[in-house]
Amino acid sequence: RQVQWDAALEVVEMFQAGNKVVWLDGPPGSGKTFLADLVARLLNHRAVYVATTKHLQDQAVAEIPYARLLKGRQNYPTQMGELWPEVTCEDCTYRLGKCELCTEPDECEYRVAKQEAAGAQLAVLNTAYWLREVAGIKSAFSRPSVPGAIDPKLRAGGFVVVDECDTLEKVLLGYVEFIIGERRMRELGTIAPK
Repeated sequence: RQVQWDAALEVVEMFQAGNKVVWLDGPPGSGKTFLADLVARLLNHRAVYVATTKHLQDQAVAEIPYARLLKGRQNYPTQMGELWPEVTCEDCTYRLGKCELCTEPDECEYRVAKQEAAGAQLAVLNTAYWLREVAGIKSAFSRPSVPGAIDPKLRAGGFVVVDECDTLEKVLLGYVEFIIGERRMRELGTIAPK
């Protein structure tokens, strides 16, 4: 739609003017996800789209055929899933090319999804997962230009789209918090402050 095109061009102009962050506010169904991807393509950047829910992740992948989805490890079964269905890639024991839960570690669903997302023009991640991932030294998502990218001519640079950014503060606080329950406080011989 023309209004989406006009908005995309305005956002591109803002980035080209030196802005590092641009906020786009639009009602549900206005095509913000599509518009963000359009901006990334106009700027010739790879992009990481982060969303707070699996539903929004699935929606983004459904709307953009070349987007690659990466969910948290607990969403992927191990290759031993028939024997242990309650065990997921969250329980992975991968070390030095071997995993007790997979017969072919290089074909692990999680590892394949992560590799595809890391090399995609548009990677779709969960906000909490993305925060944990970019905190790592070797993260493929904190430096979007990685070997194996679909188009090696795409410029490096961290073009990150945060959907539902009104929930970002809660996700960030959840990322850095820790909780000591009542039982643990009794074990430690302490009480909660007022």
